[in-house]
Amino acid sequence: MTTQMRLLNFRSIAKATLYLDRDITLIAAWNEEGKTSIAYALRALLCTASWPITGKPAIDGPLLCAEGQEMGAARLITDAGQMTMTWPEGGQNFDPENAAPHMPSSSVFAAGIQQFVSEVPTNTEERRRRLEAFQRIFKANPSHEDLSEALKTAEIQDRSGEGDEPYQDIWNLVDAQGWDPAWKKAKKNDTEMQGRWCQVTGRQKWGKKIAEDWKAEPPADPMAETELPDLDALTKDAEAQAVAVDEAHKALAAVPEPPTQANPVLCPHCQKGIRWENGAAFKHVEVSEAKLKEVRMKRVDLQGDLKCARETYEAAMAAFSDAKALHLQAEEKEDESAEVTSRAAKINQEILRWQTIAGILGPGGVREDILRQRLGAVNETLHKSSMAIGLSKGVRFGTGDDDMLEVYLGDRHYLGLCGAEKWRVRALLQIHIAKLDGSAYVVLDEASTMVKATDRTALMRCIKQAGVKAVVMMAVAKPEQVPDLGATATEIGRTYWVQNGKVMPLAEAIELEKAA
Repeated sequence: MTTQMRLLNFRSIAKATLYLDRDITLIAAWNEEGKTSIAYALRALLCTASWPITGKPAIDGPLLCAEGQEMGAARLITDAGQMTMTWPEGGQNFDPENAAPHMPSSSVFAAGIQQFVSEVPTNTEERRRRLEAFQRIFKANPSHEDLSEALKTAEIQDRSGEGDEPYQDIWNLVDAQGWDPAWKKAKKNDTEMQGRWCQVTGRQKWGKKIAEDWKAEPPADPMAETELPDLDALTKDAEAQAVAVDEAHKALAAVPEPPTQANPVLCPHCQKGIRWENGAAFKHVEVSEAKLKEVRMKRVDLQGDLKCARETYEAAMAAFSDAKALHLQAEEKEDESAEVTSRAAKINQEILRWQTIAGILGPGGVREDILRQRLGAVNETLHKSSMAIGLSKGVRFGTGDDDMLEVYLGDRHYLGLCGAEKWRVRALLQIHIAKLDGSAYVVLDEASTMVKATDRTALMRCIKQAGVKAVVMMAVAKPEQVPDLGATATEIGRTYWVQNGKVMPLAEAIELEKAA
């Protein structure tokens, strides 16, 4: 398929047409002649990025226009159609008549707008961004089985319905919304549960240690500082008073009432006095008034003792009843406190559950575990490709908890490499990523370190081995020093020379140089 890029009034390029249908397109020039301008334009078209300048904030579009012009334009044309982007308006505009359904495109990493390496230590946000990008590029999103195994290992209760696959409810969340939205949903559930825990407990903030040991205090009670009566002692006291009442009854019964002193009835036979008690006749016995008074007083005392015993017994029973009521009230308050403690404990279990699920769904969870497995194979490929691009050691990604996705050349961290080594590492990563994510082109700018013929050969070999198309910008002083890729026996590419805002095939530039 024929592919060409046309530029008009774009930065330092007044007008140019470049054919990009070969495996490698080499664009050479001396410094400040327009190589990077061409890279910007191609990146904008491939990534539909209205601001393709890496490391600089997006500002007014006129900076992408040629000086003195109102508008700059870049157009990508294929056999199927074309796409045009204009500045300063910004944004991409598709030709309504000839727009192709699928124009060539590249990821921002393959095009060089963003890099997987940084010139400063990686912060948390940068690490998260790189992790998400790698998971997408390396197809490291876990399967349902991977997620289920991680949840099972973390001892998360499976709440799937009968007949469902393990942890189907959580997988449905991931499948419907994606990993990051599902992760954020789990964190939201965690936050909501913490709010509920605070409502139940009356505390301002949830804390793992606090929630683990928390118990509800009994409701405020004015009698809280009063010691509850001893029910056992009161029971024994009431029983003793009941015995005292019984004994008083018996003592009173043992002293019968004295006989009355009314005139006795005479017996018709012996003419002696008799008395009747309960239908039976008894011999009347004369009792002295002193004796009668003694008996009466004793009975009065015994009746008083019985009354006192009954009153004491009734008071003991009343004290027991009051104490029993106080104990029941205290038990009810303890039951209420136990219920609140139980509710708080159940909510805390839900908090811990969602926190664990969020950790598994998040960037550092099961996705990182699967990515770590993928990186093993990626590192093997990078090691082989490192030799092809002229590096003495293999490029690799860190796979540990502390250096996940950090870039190394052998055992040396990227930040400790020299400029030439850094460029080779970045180029190798771009080429490899383009192969993985299906990008149409790799855009390699600032290839000034590849000045030796052996270096250039190594770069071309690396690109050919990867099987991707590349557009390479190289700083060279004179056109005769540039390799003409179209003149080789294999015709692996094309070479263009840029000078004074004009882009021309290398052969034409050499002829002009000779004529001058």
